[in-house]
Amino acid sequence: MSRRSPGAAGDKYQDLNIAAARRCHELKIGRQAWIKACNVMGETAAAVAVVIIDRNRTHPLIPVVNPGGVLRGMTDKALKGDLNLHRSLFAILKRDRAFPTYFDA
Repeated sequence: MSRRSPGAAGDKYQDLNIAAARRCHELKIGRQAWIKACNVMGETAAAVAVVIIDRNRTHPLIPVVNPGGVLRGMTDKALKGDLNLHRSLFAILKRDRAFPTYFDA
């Protein structure tokens, strides 16, 4: 796989997709779960799902403790047409306003 230079023409989400694939390893999300998510929802949507999962590991009320299981659940929802990544992203923004963290300083 050749690596493009930043700002080069091509997939504008390539850096996000690569970072999410690497983050899967750190989150102990299995390769097969990542591949299936990419095949079902597309690589960029799968990358956004990983970002959501990662961010929700520090959820103040219900933290994610099994990132691989959550990604598989999101993939199943995507197969049924029930996955709404936008809603998840906006919920994180709303929660961040209600529960400020040291990131907000």
